[in-house]
Amino acid sequence: SLFKLLVAFHLERRVAMGALSPSRVVAEAPAPAPPVPWEGDLEAPVPEAHPLGQWVERMITESSNRATRTVLLHLHERGEVERLNRDLARLGLDTLRVEGTSPADGGRWVPGEIHATAMDVARLLWLVAGGPGLLWRTPAGLAVTREALPERARTRLKALLSDQGLHEALSSGSLCGAGPAGIPALVPLRFLDPATGFEAAGGQAWGRDVRPCNATAEVRFLHKTGLTWNYASDAGLVEPLPGKPYRRYVVAMISAAGTRFVDPDLAAAPRHPCDASRICATRRLARVGAAIDAWAVGAAARDAQRR
Repeated sequence: SLFKLLVAFHLERRVAMGALSPSRVVAEAPAPAPPVPWEGDLEAPVPEAHPLGQWVERMITESSNRATRTVLLHLHERGEVERLNRDLARLGLDTLRVEGTSPADGGRWVPGEIHATAMDVARLLWLVAGGPGLLWRTPAGLAVTREALPERARTRLKALLSDQGLHEALSSGSLCGAGPAGIPALVPLRFLDPATGFEAAGGQAWGRDVRPCNATAEVRFLHKTGLTWNYASDAGLVEPLPGKPYRRYVVAMISAAGTRFVDPDLAAAPRHPCDASRICATRRLARVGAAIDAWAVGAAARDAQRR
């Protein structure tokens, strides 16, 4: 699901350029046939139609596979998937590739054809963050600055990523109290039951009261996760909440620490064993997130002392 970040980046960039309309009503893509576990729901849903911007929001904030197929099909119909890959390559991000997806239903998400490296994902997020001056030069010598991403697209992407509801990898608020804490990020209030504090995002409900973790949160984590039987990934921007210790950084983690490889009791399962009641990612990822965040806080404090 991390590749949904690449799709959203391209779409919001093209919307800001006037090439695509977020208000255009788009009918849902047909379910892929035959269905495969990482591509979508096992039961055929009732088809829906929504504005393109709403599909993109569900793709990022809930990691909806139905929404992703629909957005990809819309891009295929307009020749935008090929442009997505060309534009990323022109920015020097040529390890970010969305290839082999189906122009008939937006499905067929195959490892090795959809491709990303952590460094290029981090640079993409650096561009979303919008730092000053030269960010990097492409192999062709092009200087990449914040101007490569229109401000309208930057604002929209940051809003979408800050509202992502799945905090169960480098951050762990969705699993509040179940194992080690990760990056101390605020879980979006929109996904919380005000009576119980339980979170539900899309088709997933964790059954945990996240309010204690939100009360001690120190940062906003504008990110996208990707958790499957074979892979675990999480990438985003970390920004301090008001009054909390300063740190501001980009982090990108892509690993083969999927359920199959870290949970021996699930390794022999005949199909993807994770659902709303079972955690897909090892809790050790949260420890990695906490260690990175602690380092960043210390580095920021040392920089402040030197100044």
